[in-house]
Amino acid sequence: MAILACLTTVTTFVSGQETKKYELRGRCPEGRYEMQNITAMNMTVNVMGQDMPSVQEMNQYVEITAGPVEADGTQKIVTEFKRIAMKQKTGPMEMNFDSDDKATATNSPFKTLGMMVGLKITATFDKDGNVQKTEGWDEFWNKMTENAANEQEKRVYTTMKDTMGADMMTALLGSAKDAEPKQALAVGEKWNIETDMPIPMLGKVNTVGEGVLKAVETVDGVEIAETEMTLTQKSERGQTIEMEPIKMLFEKMDIKSTGVTKMEVTTGLMVSSVVNTEMDMTMIMGGTQKTEATEDSEENAALKFAAEMPEMRMTVKGTGTMTSTTKRL
Repeated sequence: MAILACLTTVTTFVSGQETKKYELRGRCPEGRYEMQNITAMNMTVNVMGQDMPSVQEMNQYVEITAGPVEADGTQKIVTEFKRIAMKQKTGPMEMNFDSDDKATATNSPFKTLGMMVGLKITATFDKDGNVQKTEGWDEFWNKMTENAANEQEKRVYTTMKDTMGADMMTALLGSAKDAEPKQALAVGEKWNIETDMPIPMLGKVNTVGEGVLKAVETVDGVEIAETEMTLTQKSERGQTIEMEPIKMLFEKMDIKSTGVTKMEVTTGLMVSSVVNTEMDMTMIMGGTQKTEATEDSEENAALKFAAEMPEMRMTVKGTGTMTSTTKRL
């Protein structure tokens, strides 16, 4: 999801010398933008004591339309998914998906990602930059439920909406403002970051760290501010999620990340962002021990087998990089 911030400048005097300070705000200028997000992960997945290397890359292309700031200070920002491509290789299994490729868009296990193309999520911000509400995300899960191929798929999408619906999206968008400095900064000054964000699937995610305004440089006549944030994120035990015939529980999540963001000082447009992460996650998976399926078909036999699976612990450890770039349309 695109996060754009506006910067304003204030001037103070220190020891008789003029010092320029910059105040970060969680707004973006009116206009249309194209953003590309590339996430590359290199992980080791351990299931029942067996390690499997896993490499994953996802490309997202989104279009952002930022509306005007209204008289009451509110602003609407619309994000539309235009294209999604994904590659994953875990052990001997390799899967590819590209919403622009008809072959993989219809046959890949990731084909449900294609349903997101054309999805528009509208976030409404108040005058202080807080997210009031998001629209479009719950509607997406409702559409998925309506178009589900069978009752089992319907239950999966209903569960996904309950655990990853509009409330979670609003919390995610709002977390960006919580990480902003509360005071104007001169180059080299730091600020502390500490936030708590409840996510049903993961439990309460605690984020601590610090940020620093590293530099402000002029590029082609435009002042560009560069900030760096170093964060540690930990989650408590999440709630058990049942998606018949499978249930899962996120037991632990530890993420360490360092991110560098460049943005225009005058407009606040994010030019680029690079975030490097280290991840250590443990989850428990198993069958729900119940299913309405009988063994009168191969599909029902597979559902019954999954429902009766014993619990097993799976750990995922690895590193990743997320690169985002933005340009005006």
